[in-house]
Amino acid sequence: MKVVNLTIVKLSICLVLGILAAHFFSTHFLLLVPLIGGCLLLAVLWLVGRNQLRPSILFGIAALFLFFGIGFVNYQLRLPKHRIHHFTHFSESGKSQTLQLKVVEQLKSDNYNDKFLATVQMVERKATVGRILIYVEKDSTSASIQLDHQLVAYAVMEAIPEMLNPHQFDYKKYMQTLGVYAQIRLSKTEVFLIDEGSTTMRGRSERIRNYATQQLTKTSIGIDELAILQALVLGQKRDVSTDLKQKYADAGAIHILAVSGLHVGVLFLIFNFLSYPFSRLPFGRIIQPLLVLLALWGFAFLTGLSPSVSRAVTMFSFLAVAQHLGRHTYTMNTLFLSFLFLLLLEPLWLFHVGFQLSYLAVFFIVWVQPKFAALWRPHFKVVRLFWGIVTVSISAQLGVLPLSLYYFHQLPGLFLLSNLVILPVLGILLGLGLLFILMACANIVPDWMTQTYGLLLQKLNAFITWVAAQNDFIIKDISFSMVQTFICYLLIIAFVLIWKRFTYRRIMFLLIAVCISIVALVWVELNQAGSELVIFQKSRSTLIGIIHGKQMTLLKPDSLSYKSSYPIKNYLVSKHIDEIKEQTLPGIFNYGRNTFLIIDSLGVYPKSKNIDYILLSNSPKVNLQRLVDSLDPLLIVADGSNYYSYVKRWKTTCEQAQTPFHHTKEKGAFVITKNPN
Repeated sequence: MKVVNLTIVKLSICLVLGILAAHFFSTHFLLLVPLIGGCLLLAVLWLVGRNQLRPSILFGIAALFLFFGIGFVNYQLRLPKHRIHHFTHFSESGKSQTLQLKVVEQLKSDNYNDKFLATVQMVERKATVGRILIYVEKDSTSASIQLDHQLVAYAVMEAIPEMLNPHQFDYKKYMQTLGVYAQIRLSKTEVFLIDEGSTTMRGRSERIRNYATQQLTKTSIGIDELAILQALVLGQKRDVSTDLKQKYADAGAIHILAVSGLHVGVLFLIFNFLSYPFSRLPFGRIIQPLLVLLALWGFAFLTGLSPSVSRAVTMFSFLAVAQHLGRHTYTMNTLFLSFLFLLLLEPLWLFHVGFQLSYLAVFFIVWVQPKFAALWRPHFKVVRLFWGIVTVSISAQLGVLPLSLYYFHQLPGLFLLSNLVILPVLGILLGLGLLFILMACANIVPDWMTQTYGLLLQKLNAFITWVAAQNDFIIKDISFSMVQTFICYLLIIAFVLIWKRFTYRRIMFLLIAVCISIVALVWVELNQAGSELVIFQKSRSTLIGIIHGKQMTLLKPDSLSYKSSYPIKNYLVSKHIDEIKEQTLPGIFNYGRNTFLIIDSLGVYPKSKNIDYILLSNSPKVNLQRLVDSLDPLLIVADGSNYYSYVKRWKTTCEQAQTPFHHTKEKGAFVITKNPN
């Protein structure tokens, strides 16, 4: 009977806990005690019990502490403060320095800049390590920059800006999960290409992918179809239009555009089928898995060896080796073994959304799908195929739903319909797509194949467009917090355990899970019962939100509606706001016991002494020194509607007057929170 190896599961969980502890409590070095204690205890217990047939319980506990410590240290050693040669130790604030860089990745460009990730090899001729984000103005110079190119730049190294508004996407935190802790901005006169640099595997892979893309553009396939082909097979989503991408998201099929575990899993089955005849040859049990591994890693190479594809291929490589070497092992063991291996290799991957969703989807398919499949056993093969797709889709969606709601705040109600249509033909699209690209690179693609494959992709896009148009089935702007995500997974696991086997312990676990959920929900509701005032950072505009519980009053400068625009929309969703009222900005208003004065472009203000906070809006022409002497405020706030030259002058005046000054473009939104009484 195949059983789960709980040792691998426990070690994986302890490794994850160690990484999380290092991430959230990086300054608490007392957490290293489990590592040191685990090592010493393991050594002592091994010496004492090395002749025993089975290790003692203490040996197992020591191993768990050891893996917790490994996770903690492995994460800590990647932080700049623990790497003496990291370039951040050599940067001088506000000063331009000579940098030698090597490009390692090209990111999606914005309207004005091309973006790259590069390793900093030297700072002022001193050898360094670490990755940096590069913005290069769009021109003929930046277009020639490619992976592995070595550059020399003279620029100021800056910290990546903090999140300026609450509950918005934190780009700085995202960059840190990629190991990037600074950025530079370059014009065409500040960057020079030294040479093409030593070619890495990633660089070779990117060049092959770029060549394949160039060859595909020479075919007669349509623009949207070409973009989907590149995303589907090459893992290149840059050419997919925003509108088309949103349609795939609304249809619950956005995972099709991101080459990940799903694509690699389908190709794994295809390569297994194609290589089956080799298993009948002498040494076939060795030849077949090698061919499958070569094919999988060849696909990863074709897609640019991106981290998401490399992770998925690694996971299925473990499955391929376990399957073809005749190991009678439970798939769950292999899944956790690959999970453990990847986090030992790169602990930062734990915080990547793609990594989390991929492993959760596969975990729930392996754990729950057999139970769903056993509910009905159709007699006809075609019905069995579609029933298998239904059970796989439901299992995967069950696993990723809470996390998807937390990250994306959207529930595509027709995801099952989309998967029922797409999954049966995904293997055909991937297989033909690979063949199409290989033939395009060799310039031997016949017209009929281009037309046929283009028609398939056209029909796929048309189906996605139709599904996305069913707006009544798409639930958007769902408020879902991290606490709710945890509760959801706790309850799902408890109910699945009861469903799989009804025991006393599992009933108790379910009851405990329900009690924890109730306490957590009550705690969330109590926290939301307070009030909050936010002066948002928004360029060329003044927006003030006053929140009481689940109601919000938005003070705005004109008659336009801002509730569906940045940064209000994400704030409303994250704060679970049910009702919003929009009002025109007043000159003076009260929040609690504090009085706020708004001085706009007219520069008119009362002579009252009862002003606590002053908001400067739309660059008013006022004598700030006289204003401070007259009103003596607790703090002065300047939002994003003001000219920077004015703000700079105001900041100097406030420093001289020893009056606190808050510029939302530098320090982020100004927030005052009042807890419920």
